[in-house]
Amino acid sequence: MATEYNALVFKCLLLDSKKESVTNFNYGIQIFNNQLNSWQNLDKPILSEDGKLHYTYKIPSRISTSDIQRRAIREVLQASCIPQFRLIHWDKEQVFNITNTPSIIANTKGTVITLDFNTCYLLNAEQFYDTNDGVTIAQSERGYLLQQQLIDVTTKLENIKDNFNIKTAQAQETIAALNNNLKAIEAEKVALETQLNTLQDALANSKNSDEEIAILKKKIEELTVNIEQLKTEYNQLKDILVNEQNKTKALEGTVNNLNIKLKNSIAETDEKQKSITELSQVLETKNKEIDTLNAKIEELNTYSTADNPNKLEAQKVYSSIVDDIVTADAKMDNSRFKLANISMNLKATVEKGPTGTMLGLIDFESAQHINGAAISDISIDIVPNSNTVITKNTVPNILGLTESAVRNILVNYGLKLDVVYQPTDNPKLIEGQSFKQFPSAGSDLIKGQNITVIFSKPLQ
Repeated sequence: MATEYNALVFKCLLLDSKKESVTNFNYGIQIFNNQLNSWQNLDKPILSEDGKLHYTYKIPSRISTSDIQRRAIREVLQASCIPQFRLIHWDKEQVFNITNTPSIIANTKGTVITLDFNTCYLLNAEQFYDTNDGVTIAQSERGYLLQQQLIDVTTKLENIKDNFNIKTAQAQETIAALNNNLKAIEAEKVALETQLNTLQDALANSKNSDEEIAILKKKIEELTVNIEQLKTEYNQLKDILVNEQNKTKALEGTVNNLNIKLKNSIAETDEKQKSITELSQVLETKNKEIDTLNAKIEELNTYSTADNPNKLEAQKVYSSIVDDIVTADAKMDNSRFKLANISMNLKATVEKGPTGTMLGLIDFESAQHINGAAISDISIDIVPNSNTVITKNTVPNILGLTESAVRNILVNYGLKLDVVYQPTDNPKLIEGQSFKQFPSAGSDLIKGQNITVIFSKPLQ
């Protein structure tokens, strides 16, 4: 017995990029109409003052015939299926999508279904993007976290770049000052060396007194000491300059590595965002397929088998006849007779069923209770297909046949039959008709293997 759900509860929390509640927001709930292949509003707009949505859509046991949408939702739920819903920003001019991927929870009593769209984050206007069904203005928590990670990485890189630029400028100033100092020291050293050479020449050619010579020697010693000090300072400045240049190169290497990491993070984020978008599109497609199947199931459920006895799909009738002819033809392999063109006439009622054309096969007794105008004469001509190539390398398809027909085909293929009869009340199966086989048709054939075939029989 189908569960009687009496309410759908829709929940969501909408935050902005700063994780603060979006105020005075008009939510809209839409349901996908499979017949019209479009989204339709479920109810009136729902105003949320703090970004929270908690809305109950009631499904009473008695629904007015004019409330077609509510009746359709109840029928889908009774078939143990869930319609496809989505949240939008209510706007008469344009459709703004929020999300269409809720978590679905049924309460323990089985009377209320909660569709929780979880936490969504409102995008900035420049981040909106178009889809087939409107403009998407929000993203899931996962997408938000990916975006925040990207923003954090970008901010860190910008800070490092700024710090790098400051330190680079300072290093360049230091290097320039060191270079100026080196030049000054170099010039002073050259001047002292020149002065020293002059004094040495004067000393060598001096005819002065011993006192004057001693003074010259002392000046020469002082100049020599000064020159050595300048050489030491020069070498120290040179070492400092090399260290500063190495630090600058290290900073450049760090920035380059961070640039590579940022590019990789952006590429990874884009790939993940693309995957999320693709999965959302696949999910939307699957939901539409589910809606199509639900509509088909509903059509099948409304087709009362009690009111349509002895009615079979036309394709099953035709294939059953052809299968019987194939079996008969196989039995005559060693006979001096062969089947040629075959013609037959059937009397049946014809009508449109949930899965296609339905034929109501008529015998003499049932014909007495049917209006003659409703009976159709169906002529079938069957001729051999000259293009058919029979292969015995795979297990044949023996579904829809009787036990004798299956046995004859399997013998012709060098296979053995394992018979199982299963009670069933399926009105689409004829008593004694095969409806399952193991292994399945098309499997690799092993000579002498057993093929298990299940045939239908009525319930006791």
